[in-house]
Parts: sequence; C-alpha cells; structure tokens
Amino acid sequence: MRFRSIQLSNYRQYRDLELTFYQGRHDLQVIVADNGVGKTNLLNAFTWCLYGEEPHLGTSRKDAGKQRVEPKLNKEVIAEYAKQGLRIADVRVQIDIDDGSGADAKLIRVVRQVPFNVSGNGDFFEKSAEERLSVTIIRAQGSDYPLEGESAQEYLNKLLPASIRRYFFFDGEQLNSYFKATEGDRIKEAVYSISRIDLIRTMIQRLDSVVKDQRRAAANTSSDTSKLEVTLAQKEQTLAGARNFIDEKNKEIAELQQKITEINDQLLGVPNVGELERQCVSIRRKRDDQQKRVNDAESAYYKFARERVVDFYLYPAVRGSLDRIRSLESDGQLPPSIDPGKLEAALAEGKCTVCGHELSEEERSRITQLLELYKVSSRTSNILSSMTSELTRSLNAVKGYPVERKRYIEALNTAQRELDELEDQLKDLEARAAQYADTGAAVKQNYEDRAAFQRQLEECSRQIGTRQSNIPRLETEIDRLKKKLADEAKKTERSAKLSQMVDFGIRALDVLKNAERAIVDETREKMAVRTEELFKGLVWKDSKCDRIELSSNYIPSLYDKSNFSCAGTCSAAERSLLALSFTLAMHEVSGFESPLFIDTPIARASGENRENFAHTLVEVSEGKQLILAFTPDEYSASIQNEFEPALATYIRLKLDSEETHILKPEVENRGN
Repeated sequence: MRFRSIQLSNYRQYRDLELTFYQGRHDLQVIVADNGVGKTNLLNAFTWCLYGEEPHLGTSRKDAGKQRVEPKLNKEVIAEYAKQGLRIADVRVQIDIDDGSGADAKLIRVVRQVPFNVSGNGDFFEKSAEERLSVTIIRAQGSDYPLEGESAQEYLNKLLPASIRRYFFFDGEQLNSYFKATEGDRIKEAVYSISRIDLIRTMIQRLDSVVKDQRRAAANTSSDTSKLEVTLAQKEQTLAGARNFIDEKNKEIAELQQKITEINDQLLGVPNVGELERQCVSIRRKRDDQQKRVNDAESAYYKFARERVVDFYLYPAVRGSLDRIRSLESDGQLPPSIDPGKLEAALAEGKCTVCGHELSEEERSRITQLLELYKVSSRTSNILSSMTSELTRSLNAVKGYPVERKRYIEALNTAQRELDELEDQLKDLEARAAQYADTGAAVKQNYEDRAAFQRQLEECSRQIGTRQSNIPRLETEIDRLKKKLADEAKKTERSAKLSQMVDFGIRALDVLKNAERAIVDETREKMAVRTEELFKGLVWKDSKCDRIELSSNYIPSLYDKSNFSCAGTCSAAERSLLALSFTLAMHEVSGFESPLFIDTPIARASGENRENFAHTLVEVSEGKQLILAFTPDEYSASIQNEFEPALATYIRLKLDSEETHILKPEVENRGN
C-alpha cells in the first residue's frame, strides 16, 4: 500500500495544489520547505482527509475557545469571497492510494470536503454538519465501488486503523516524548492492532460468547441444570471481575514502575548522589530477586498447609479404615499385595521374575495357591487393598507434620531474614543519598515523588495479592461446576448434542489462546531484537546505551554496558532515535504495509546521528513508502549524499510573497 498523490483545494496554505509521489526501486519521498510554509499542515491534510482529525495543529481544539486558531479555509479565499460577495467556499482534500498488486491491484480514492460560509465582513464559520467523506474503489477491470459516510470511514479504519494512525503519521518533534509513562497501554494496543493480534482476541471473545450461549441452551433442558448454569455464570463473572481488577492494577504498576525508573535515571546523573544510586540499583535488584524467593517460600508453605488441612480433617476416617484393612489382612480375608502377572510369568518360565533362581515344587505350589486366593477375593477387597498406599501416605503426613512444618517455616524465615537485610542496606544507602537532597529542590522532589510512587506500587501489589489468592479457588469451583453441568447435560439427546458443541468450542478456545500467547511472545521478542538492531545502527559509536528490553506493555528500556538503566539520562536525540527505531521495528515485524509520514524526522539529531538515520531510512524505503518533510537546513549535504541515489520524488514547497498560499511546487521525478 502506498500514497500515489494528494490534491488540496482551499486547505490552509494549500489553495490549489497536487503532489504526486513517484515510485522507483526505493519508495523514498522527500519534501523540503522552510519553517512556517506548511510541512506540518500537509501532515494534517492527510489525517483530516482519512480521519477527520488534525492532531498536529499548533493550537489544540480544546483551546479554540480561548485563542483564535488558523482557519481550515485558506485566508486568501476568505478575503476574496468577502470582497466579491460570494458565500460558500469548499475545503477539499483528495488522496489516491495504491493497494495490492497484479490482478488484485486497485486504486482507492478518498475525498473529504466541508463547506464554509463567508460573510461580507470577512467572518466565516465551518458548516461541519455538512462535512462529507467518500471512498471510491477503482479496479483495472470491473466497475467502481463507491462508499459514503460511515461506510467509507469503516472501510478506511480497516485499511489504516484510526486507533494507530499516530504510528504511521507523526511529527518528529514529538519523538522525544514518545514513551510517556501513561502511554504504555496505548502502545501495547497499537502493537496488537498492527500485528493483528487483536483479531485473535476478537475471535476468542466471540467464540467464548458462543460457547456460553450453547452451554445455557443445554442447561435449560431441566431445572437442575438451569440452577447449575446460574451458579456457574456467577462464579465466572466473579473470576472475570478479579482478573480485570488485576489487569487494571498491573497497568497502574507498570506506569508507577516507569515513573520510578525515570526518577532513578535522573538521580544517577546527579553529582554525589549518582554513585550511591548505582549501589541502590544493585541492591534493589537483589531485593527484588529475594522477594521472589520469599514469595515462593510462602506459596510452598501455604500449599503444604492446605494439603495437610485435608489430611487432618480425614485423619479419623483414614485411621479407622487403615486399621480395618489391616485387621482383614491379618485374618487372611484380603489377598497380599502381589502382581498376578509376575506370578503367572514365574510359573510359565519356572524361574523367579525378581532374582531368577529356579522354582522348587514347593515354591510353585505356593504361587499357585496365591493366584487362586487372588482370583477368589472379592472386588471390594481388591479396592481396599489398593487404598492402603494412599491411606498410609495420609496417615504418615499427619505424623510427620511437625517436622515438615518446621522445615517450611525455617526456609521462609531464612528467606525473609535475607530480604530484611537487603531492605536495611537499601534504606541506609537511600538515607545517605537523601543527605544530598537539600542541595537542590529538584533532587528533593525526586526523592519525595519516588517514595510516594513506591507506596502506591506496594498498595497495588497488596490489592492484587488479595484478588489473586481467590482465583485458584474460583477456578476449581468453576471446573467442578462445568464437569457436573456437562454430566447432567448428557442425560438427554438434545442436551448431549449441545454439550458436544460446547466441548468442541472449549477445545477451539484453548487452541486460540495458545496461539495468542505464542504470537504475543514471538512478536515482543522479535520487536526487541529489531528495535535494538535499528537503534544501534542509528546512534553514534560512543553512545552509552548498550541494550534494549521491552516491557509487557512494549515500553523500551535502555541499559548501559554496566546493565544500569539509562533511559532518563540519555539525550533527547537518543530518545527520538529510540522512538523511530521502535516504530520501524513495529512495522517490519508485524508486516504492516502502510506508508510512513514523518514531519521533521531529525529535528534533534546531529552529526553522525543524521548520517546513520539517513542510511537506515534508505534501507527501509526498499520495502515501504517513506514521506519525509525537512527544512532546508535539515536536508543537509550529508543527508542528500545518502538520499539522492535512492530518491523517488523530490518536492520543494514555497509560499507566495504575501504568505497566503503555496506556490506551484518544484516536483522532480527521480524514480525513472
């Protein structure tokens, strides 16, 4: 997919303009214009035509009531219409998009226009209620397929989803703040959308709904199954609520961790404080690892306690049953614990199957008697014999409880003691570092903010733990109810058929969920690797940033060669290049074929960064259309040297002398 051309009529500086984006071996499009000429408004023209939004205006819509913003209608047109007594002027933008290839190739023509009412004194207002959007799908063979209004917007959202537009239309000036703490969940959803993981999630949700509908239908065949279904639905709702709560708290934790990391990074760069903070980072890592050991020890102890509760509860019955079985055995009413198969084999071979010695007549006679005794014993006695092992285990578990309990408690206490020691070391280091806080208000505020964020994080973790402890019990109850409901549903022919459909749906759900997990893990791993490769190719050789990791929300973390986080202390240029690397990796790994439009892509880069940047984008343009807008200074000789051999289209934009509209552009087709 690529943009073939854009036509603008009366849109801001663009009174009457058409730009064609030619294609060569590389699909690299360069637009050069001075500041204020209209590079960013060209970006706005694309997003307005496709989505009805202008996200890159200098003044946001929410401030429109406080400050008069530049009109969407060209100011020169407003003046002419007012002078000539004309009333209605249209703003119109048309984008032609090439999509597909070969027999599937098609041209998608997108047109959005809105009328303005202009009065004689030069006042105007946008008749937004009359804004119109049309999409026409034009194929080489066959008739055109037109769409209007909501249908047109739905089609565009499938082609270039509005929810992820900021990942293929963005302003280079915003790259520095690309990974805010509050953006994690949005970035994750964008990755899922671009990678089409969200489609699998939609399939899971819809199939889950179908399974539940069929299960309810099967349950309605009797009052008993209906009651089971109601109880099951309540349990599932409670479980879903607990999981949703945990998900929300995990999002809060991710944001808090991001904020804490940013503060840690800032403190690492403060004189005197920096070295102490590095020691704090090392201790925090050890503390976090030790906290996991404490959690594991607690889980092991609680699991042991739960299992022993059952053994203690059953102790009287177990003791009585075992005594009765042993009494029957001593009276000869139960067969000994033997394997009849081995005894029969010994008789057939004339040798003991254990030690291999030849059987005497007396031994053969004894084996024959044992087999006869085994055959005549009742089914009940065999069951009792088979129970002996488990009953003995339960009885021994109760007897050994004090020793085992002591072992688990000692392990937990040891782990907790080591954690407390690390906590004390950390508090001591933080107290020493805090002595320098009085040297600057910003440092002091960082310490206060970090402490507050840490308290919030601990509270979120506590709330998660409370909900998490209920999940195993709910899952067990739900599994039991599902099994009972399935057994009841099989008692009638209609219910049995519905039950088979439910079973098939559940198996299909498991397949989809496993596929989702596999794709999510693979996508994150590949994106992390590719982001790091691109970033290392963009930054200068002596950059302190050495390694990149992606969080569960796909927020990149930068680490130096000593394995310390450096996201907060790296330069604005490095943060911008990281954002660009991440975006390119997202497109590449997902296979998303949209063009990429970047306004002022290297605003914060200089020197070696610019050359690396240009070289990387030339490589990317072999498989993707790139539209890059520069100022003349940004489009320096070093950038030109990299771009010129691969350039498909060069466009130079200039304003007229009155600065009211863009002159006819200089367009060079370099793709031939």
